[in-house]
Amino acid sequence: MNQGQIQAIHSTSLQILKKVGVKIPHGKILNLLSKIGAKVDENTQIVRFAPELVQECIDKSIKQHTL
Repeated sequence: MNQGQIQAIHSTSLQILKKVGVKIPHGKILNLLSKIGAKVDENTQIVRFAPELVQECIDKSIKQHTL
């Protein structure tokens, strides 16, 4: 894959996380995600993530793992 293709997948993924969201049927996780700024619908258990929040988490993540 070239850099343009990778960026297209990333951009599309961000839009899906923002508009569609992810169902997370776990109360403690929903509460945690709400506290960090994700939009949580308690009734449907759907969490939507702003692209900025996703990028902030990516920036804070460990870049290399040793197995």
